[in-house]
Amino acid sequence: MEFLNEEVPGSIPINFKEDLIPKDKLIHKGIFSSELKEYYYTISNKDFTNFEVFVIKRNAENWSQPQKAFFNSEYDEHGMSFSPNGDTLYFSSTRPVEIEGVLSTWHIWKSDKHNGKWSEPVFVDIPNLRTKLVSHPTITNSGVLYFQSSNLDFSEMDIYHSEKINENLKTLKKFQFQPI
Repeated sequence: MEFLNEEVPGSIPINFKEDLIPKDKLIHKGIFSSELKEYYYTISNKDFTNFEVFVIKRNAENWSQPQKAFFNSEYDEHGMSFSPNGDTLYFSSTRPVEIEGVLSTWHIWKSDKHNGKWSEPVFVDIPNLRTKLVSHPTITNSGVLYFQSSNLDFSEMDIYHSEKINENLKTLKKFQFQPI
């Protein structure tokens, strides 16, 4: 069986590629592609500045050296997730948005894979959150987008979901956890 690491874990978790973490840096959320051939992860300074996304790729025998992810830019990026079919990658970024009324902060972006190549990232516009910090997206099979949002000072942070209506994200609701 081909596995992600040299060692197959049992009931006790094992570290995956701990050598990916440079000294004096933090590693954040990592994700595997759906076929488990790529691993994307974020590194920042310890003061939570300078977020960069890296990727390692699996070949027949081992993992490649880290390289910057295709969507990494001069701005901060993090909080990635793949769509269930693996053909769309959502992420958070501070890159500028050229829409009037959209504040300069974290927003959601996405890139689609066509014929094995990733498209240029596009802004995911959620009109009633243009003045908020929006990050850490994840999408379901049915197209519901879950994410966190807050004020720019991180107050009133909560989890939300937004559903597509006529190809636009229009319905926005605060996510309500249901007691078990």
